[in-house]
Amino acid sequence: MIWRSILFLLLILCCNVYGAGFIGRLQSVGIRGRLTCNGSPAKNVKIKLYDVDTFDIDDFMAETKTDSNGNFEIQGSHKEITTIDPKLNIYHKCGTTLGLCARKFSIKIPDRYVSTGNRVQRWYESGSLELAVTKLLLMIWKILLIYFCIIISNILGAGFIGRKQTVGARGILKCNGVPAKNVKVKLYDVDSFDIDDFMGEVKTDNNGRFEIKGTHKEITTIDPKLNFYHKCGSIVGVCSRKFSIKIPDSFVADGTQVKKWYDAGSLELQSVGAKGTLLCNRVPASNVELKLYDVDRFDIDDLIAQKKSDNRGYFEISGSHKEFTNIDPKLNIYHNCNTKPGCLKKVSIIIPDRFISKGDKIERWYDTGVFELSGKYPEETESCAH
Repeated sequence: MIWRSILFLLLILCCNVYGAGFIGRLQSVGIRGRLTCNGSPAKNVKIKLYDVDTFDIDDFMAETKTDSNGNFEIQGSHKEITTIDPKLNIYHKCGTTLGLCARKFSIKIPDRYVSTGNRVQRWYESGSLELAVTKLLLMIWKILLIYFCIIISNILGAGFIGRKQTVGARGILKCNGVPAKNVKVKLYDVDSFDIDDFMGEVKTDNNGRFEIKGTHKEITTIDPKLNFYHKCGSIVGVCSRKFSIKIPDSFVADGTQVKKWYDAGSLELQSVGAKGTLLCNRVPASNVELKLYDVDRFDIDDLIAQKKSDNRGYFEISGSHKEFTNIDPKLNIYHNCNTKPGCLKKVSIIIPDRFISKGDKIERWYDTGVFELSGKYPEETESCAH
């Protein structure tokens, strides 16, 4: 028992001897920088340098104050057997009530800035430090707010809170006029800032018919979308294709029952093709860009195909697109015949419905014949971007 007490006292004595700097190697550290308070130089701010002792009172190494520009430079030396643990204490009144009470914050100095001997070999540059707590708190609040928004978005998107909403859709799928059976249909709620929420999945029957419904929780109105995964028109039926349909909000019902079904009607692959010869001042117009679109009145037009005329000015362009109603094909021709340098003219040709074919094969081509680009056409436009 006595030996334990003696050993304990010796340990305390050794710690005090080591911590007091009586023995060990002399080590030095130096720090410089600039302090500001709400963007203005923080002058006459007290700064103290310490060596942190784990089992004893920290050892004081040096003290200084900032100048009129807020700049400071402080260095100190201390003896330790192990590497010293320097710490900078800054005592200021920036942001305090009536400037009466002082605040303290500390900066730990990395070991690599500690030098052996009484001279600083590598200064720790603290840079410009803002003492105003309001700015620091504002930055912290911004970070917390970002995390909070991310968490809330995930909670809302996952359907943990909100009101239950239900939507249902049904229709018929065809491929080249034949019922498309066993086609996978999935129902999702579209999330703008998160992964879309899965609501349901079915497959078409032998007649190509499908009926699908799903329920999901959201605070705001859900944005339902149908995804179709099919092999109609794909190479040897190996690869699947996907197309989507947004379901209007008017078909979303509160609760778990469908009140108004979205009738998708009969969806079928449709094709269209156009051909002809382009001239510019009676000379074949080669390398003229042509684009085939399906016109959407309430959305961006769907690009069906894109091509360029050959050396003879001849072109042949075709493509397929899926719609419940008849597609509205339009041919855009972009050319520089008799245009200003660097600009293009655009001529649009609406293709009549009788040239639309069911399926992915062209049954009847729309022939423009010989088309002279130097002429004037209704609604012709000229621009430098198309």
